[in-house]
Amino acid sequence: MVSLDRPANIARARRYGKSAGLLLALLVCAAAFGSAGFVMTGRSDASPTRAEFILARAARKAFIPIRARGISQPQLSAGSLVEGRHVYVQSCSICHGADGRGNTGIGRAMYPPVPDLAADASQQWKDRELFWIIRNGIRLTGMPAWRESLNEEQTWTVVAYLRKLADQNRERARRANASGHTDGDLVRIATETIDQEDCLGCHMLNGEGASVGPDLTTEWMRGRSDDWLIEHFKNPPHMTPGSIMPRFEHLSDEQLRALVAFLQQPR
Repeated sequence: MVSLDRPANIARARRYGKSAGLLLALLVCAAAFGSAGFVMTGRSDASPTRAEFILARAARKAFIPIRARGISQPQLSAGSLVEGRHVYVQSCSICHGADGRGNTGIGRAMYPPVPDLAADASQQWKDRELFWIIRNGIRLTGMPAWRESLNEEQTWTVVAYLRKLADQNRERARRANASGHTDGDLVRIATETIDQEDCLGCHMLNGEGASVGPDLTTEWMRGRSDDWLIEHFKNPPHMTPGSIMPRFEHLSDEQLRALVAFLQQPR
């Protein structure tokens, strides 16, 4: 009889235990998928069953933290959010949407549908785990590996942008609830006000307009408070000495709040 007190045998026993545990997990998964009616020829735009959802989530939670262990996050530059937004819009928004919620035609048609990146289930991943997911993708989903398209620095800027995106989405929802309007109402009021006041005669917004004043597309990145922006609309020179922007004291509180909510959302 071989004694398990010896280090080599102890290590071997641990490896056998892990292998047995993995085999048992695979058998359980196979049984669960079989009972759920999982077939490879099923529709790719169907909603995953509850069993598939639970098993897939458990597998990700078990393996991704292990794979991401030891990854160190570098110090990012001040412009990392701008770079992260650019990379996200170019590479990620086609599936995940500009707001990260996944409410796109491609995103909804995937199996499983793409996740809401601003939701707690996505935001609970550590930065290094999000980095690993972006670099390596997730098998049996539509999430590809981006390691050949994005370098490590670009990937880290996307991770930073995803954190900011989630914060902005939560703040936008809070403002909408506080105002009693839906997101759609706020967007409508804001865009109507922008057209009414001819804001694009001086500012750029999503590639349209003039460049006399700052680009409104990136206003949300400046970290200004809602109250600061409202006071700036009412009296620009007071808030920004030397500003040539006219006063907009004639706008209603509803219009001002809608404009602020619109400009503070990521795009």
